[in-house]
Amino acid sequence: DDHFFGFGTSKNPCPGRFLAVHEIKLILAYLLTKYDIEYTKARPQPTSLLALKLPKMDTVMRVRRRSP
Repeated sequence: DDHFFGFGTSKNPCPGRFLAVHEIKLILAYLLTKYDIEYTKARPQPTSLLALKLPKMDTVMRVRRRSP
C-alpha cells in the first residue's frame, strides 16, 4: 500500500522488491514453524520512527527451538 516506502515509490521503484518481500515471508514462516516466540511481559507498545512502527529496544523476548 502507499504506507510501505521500504522499496521506493518513484517512477522506477526497486526491481528486486518482489524477491525481497518473498524472502522475508519465507524467513518469517520458517521462524514461526520452528521456534516458540513469546514476550516475557505484557506486549510492548510500538514506538513511531518517521513512517515506521518499531518495538521498544528494551523489549525482552523468549525464543526457543521447538522439539521435533
